[in-house]
Amino acid sequence: MKKTLFLMLNISLFLVSYSNNNDTELKMLRESFSINLDNSNSIPMVMDRTETGTAYIILVGAKMFYKVIINDLDPTDAIAAGHIHNGASSANGGVLLNLDMTNTAQLISTKSLTLSAENQTKVTNDALYVNIHSTKVASGLLRSQIR
Repeated sequence: MKKTLFLMLNISLFLVSYSNNNDTELKMLRESFSINLDNSNSIPMVMDRTETGTAYIILVGAKMFYKVIINDLDPTDAIAAGHIHNGASSANGGVLLNLDMTNTAQLISTKSLTLSAENQTKVTNDALYVNIHSTKVASGLLRSQIR
């Protein structure tokens, strides 16, 4: 809980500094998501693994800020990729956005993407899920719906 509050405070402070004292950009904050990731949502379901995680996403205008935290990653495994996929919880869907997570070390930083108008609409309206892939579970170690 403390980690979550600390992270959200850091992201909020980042957004305030990002605005360069221009309230217009902060007013453009449209949505924020805190997505609990676990392996029971993966298709196929991942067995015998205990990792959990959280994906934080904040939209400010066309900018999407995000951070992924993975808890208890098996020391013999490593993060290989992270994506936002199209689709509902009951099916696999195509990749909408690449979260540029090609190794475990990238989990420590807040990242950002500039979204096209089409992707802004999809992120704010469509059924999407976050999927974190690992070297041992290429199909997706952790997954959960954004909505």
